[in-house]
Amino acid sequence: MNNPQHGAGLHAGRAVTLFLEDFVTSAKIGIYQAERIREQRVRISISVRVENCIYPYAANNVLDYNALRDGVRAIIAAGHIEYQETFCDHILSMCLALPRVSRARVRVAKLDAFPDCAAVGCEMERSKLEMEMLGLAPREMALHTENFGLP
Repeated sequence: MNNPQHGAGLHAGRAVTLFLEDFVTSAKIGIYQAERIREQRVRISISVRVENCIYPYAANNVLDYNALRDGVRAIIAAGHIEYQETFCDHILSMCLALPRVSRARVRVAKLDAFPDCAAVGCEMERSKLEMEMLGLAPREMALHTENFGLP
């Protein structure tokens, strides 16, 4: 029991789920004229499964949360987004393009769409394998990696 190696491999190569929850920012999103001329408050929540996280955790073997926030900001900065479904899809592709991310769940919501609702939104979940099976992985992931300055 006093062996310094005891338990050393318990966390080797394990998957970890990381999340960015309730990130509130503004975006030009929507198909109506009023939505095209002003930004709206949006809330984004992301959950990603990161494979092969190795203990002890260090900057080189975990995912930096900034990659998620910066990726969302880059998608918003790229221009007007017509549909929340498109926004969700772009965020999913960005997440799945990150190193060792095997699965992602994204939830986006417009916070001021209706005065009698807290939010309206969209939620999607996809794995890297599903993207590859749909034939989207190489094109979509490469597109988002190049356009949004991700590794």
